[in-house]
Amino acid sequence: MGAVILTVTGGEALYADMGHFGRLPIRLGWFIIVLPCLLLNYAGQGALLLRNPSAIENPFYLLVPEWGLYPMIALATAAAVIASQAVITGVFSMANQAIQLRYLPRLTVHHTSDVEQGGWVPILIGAIVFTILMTWKTGREIVFNRLEKDALPLDLFIKSVSLSDETQFVPGQAVFLTGNPNIVPHAMLHNIKHNKVLHERNIMVTVITRDVPYVPDQERIRVEVLDKRFQRVFVYYGFKDQPDIPNALELAYKQLEVEFDMMHISFFISRDRLIHTVGDGMAPWREKLFISMQRNTSPVSDFYQIPPNRVVEMGSQIEI
Repeated sequence: MGAVILTVTGGEALYADMGHFGRLPIRLGWFIIVLPCLLLNYAGQGALLLRNPSAIENPFYLLVPEWGLYPMIALATAAAVIASQAVITGVFSMANQAIQLRYLPRLTVHHTSDVEQGGWVPILIGAIVFTILMTWKTGREIVFNRLEKDALPLDLFIKSVSLSDETQFVPGQAVFLTGNPNIVPHAMLHNIKHNKVLHERNIMVTVITRDVPYVPDQERIRVEVLDKRFQRVFVYYGFKDQPDIPNALELAYKQLEVEFDMMHISFFISRDRLIHTVGDGMAPWREKLFISMQRNTSPVSDFYQIPPNRVVEMGSQIEI
């Protein structure tokens, strides 16, 4: 999609500039400046990848030495701004040409360039979107830190359960989704607190999103056996993958050589209720915004494609 937008906007700017300057300047600019630069750029990236295949992660910026990274980022940002301004200017030019060619009615076209003449609108929209994104990210970090602060280390918990004769185990398998694989999931603690039992098999699942579009099935999971009753499963997805926890668990059960039967598995999920408090954290209005966003999130079971009839939600209150 990015390539399509780049092609469309580039073609629009090209034809708009041709209307301003004529064919000869465009041809000269293309063959003397643009084409040689593009050839050097793409040929250089190709040569870099032939010499160092690991540079595939970012061949454009790895072309320059380490000291030139930030200047290159500044140059690329300036080029993007200039290109966007050229597209905006091209819109005015194309509107004028469409009027002259009788494709539009006669209109008065004002070439605006100051913030107060309309530039404030995209700035305002960008500021609102940025505030929402950063509020959600910061709020999640605060919640995560609150949970981690009051959590119990998983290894100590497993050791204490193994040595205790008072722990009651019931038939079945329990799956707990947790963001931190090294602490006891809150849903597990609440299950012990209220129901006084644990299942015969307890699996802690941590979902990790990698910085790649897709993760192949052979790299989807990693299983760690902590104890005969406790296992830890890491599930890896790309940012374009559709998370599917039951499918990932089936792969994990094959590695554990255990029969996979969804009707014998219960998914324990924490449902957190956030409470605004005065103190450390974000500004009060941002905390209220974050709480409102939290209330409108889709259920975890829907996002991870977990059958609703296999889900047990354990509620808790978190002060932020």
